[in-house]
Amino acid sequence: MTDVQRNGTYKIANVGTANNDKTVTYKQPSWTQYKVGRQVTDSTPYKDATFKIDQVGTRTRENDTWVHITATDSKNSAADGWILASGLTDAEAPIPNDSVQIRFVTNTGTEIKVANYQVPGAAKNTQLGNGTTLPQQHINGIESLAATSLAGTGYQLNNDGKLTQAQQIDLSKAVTGGTINVKVTKESTNQAFSNITLNTSSTASPGETVNTENGEAPINSNAFGYSEDGNKVVANNLPVLKSNALSNIKGDSGQNVSEAAIKSSLADQGLIDFYVVYQNGLATKGFVTDNGLKLSGGQYEIWHYTYKGVSGDLNVGSTNVNVNYEVLKKKVPFGKWIQPTSGSNSWKNVFGTI
Repeated sequence: MTDVQRNGTYKIANVGTANNDKTVTYKQPSWTQYKVGRQVTDSTPYKDATFKIDQVGTRTRENDTWVHITATDSKNSAADGWILASGLTDAEAPIPNDSVQIRFVTNTGTEIKVANYQVPGAAKNTQLGNGTTLPQQHINGIESLAATSLAGTGYQLNNDGKLTQAQQIDLSKAVTGGTINVKVTKESTNQAFSNITLNTSSTASPGETVNTENGEAPINSNAFGYSEDGNKVVANNLPVLKSNALSNIKGDSGQNVSEAAIKSSLADQGLIDFYVVYQNGLATKGFVTDNGLKLSGGQYEIWHYTYKGVSGDLNVGSTNVNVNYEVLKKKVPFGKWIQPTSGSNSWKNVFGTI
């Protein structure tokens, strides 16, 4: 079997009922075994099915090439069988010379997605690694490609969204212009953690960016987080935002949740870059309206939180998951009117003027 045959994906070129060795599939190549006939008598239901070649044979007398094909989707496996190689057609566009085609498949070989991983400037047949080690930039790139390609499919790259060591070794042998299978797993529908701690406490004085301290105080049920989504300001109760993020972090018992999965859920709720306003050291929301910030007495501060990382035990069911931040505090000058909206008057720009 050639590399082209091994790595290619094919369709039956002309579906139908013709018993001509290249329209339907056979249990064995025609006339090679007595009374062994067709696998299917009508290939029309498989007009959109794709197949891989797993065996190749030549009939001596006829000197023609037969291939055994298996469906990439198990629901079409009834058509698995032998057919003349000339009865197949390529199912895919040619793979670019500077790319490795990655087929994301289940444990049973069902194809979920196909995506090209590009290596800019690479010539055809350039190996991604040295056969045992995959460079970190390719690990990062392929994990990112998997996350993007598999979004919405119900599948993910392993339980933590990361390549296993075995997958890294296999990928280190892959070459541009070629194809490789990478196995994926079904996403969980179970919430991974009952709670996480947003470490937003800080006793530092305003004016310097510092790491936050353990604990969520002084954030309470009155605290609102302000972030930006495109050109609009997002404001919501912080406990609600945390609850929303928690509900989107999924996992099953025995699995380890990746930091990337946790960060993604936090980002969806604006909890990786946000602002909280404090009055006399307590988080508040009452003075922030559509018209801006109303100073009603006391010393106001705006705290800007930026995501730093996750620590603790990330195994599903853990009660020790901590989200850590850096924080920069600024005092709001008495009499200053604060009106963050969007565009040039965003929270980022307003905060920068204080």
